[in-house]
Amino acid sequence: MLFAVTVPGGKLIPLNAAPVPDGNVAAYQSQPGRWLARVLRKGQEPEGWEKRYTPHFATCSDPAAHRKQQRDAVRNTQSEHNARLRSRRAADIQPGMFPLQGDTT
Repeated sequence: MLFAVTVPGGKLIPLNAAPVPDGNVAAYQSQPGRWLARVLRKGQEPEGWEKRYTPHFATCSDPAAHRKQQRDAVRNTQSEHNARLRSRRAADIQPGMFPLQGDTT
């Protein structure tokens, strides 16, 4: 399997590593370790430097499990980040920082 960055969009797409004649993704290696890909629409053909590949999700035995794991990982990361921000904000607030109207202390 290889991962390519979609153009346009900039998202990672997992591809089966072997090119295939009927794949619907055109991809090429732009530099060592960096692959770029675009989804071919009906009637589109790969350019001379591109080869056809199949998205890994099309042949994966359990794609839903991977999508759920990725989604959950993103949610957990966001939740942890938000919790850190909340605790940092709470720690930064000191007594007297926000006096009430008419409070003379």
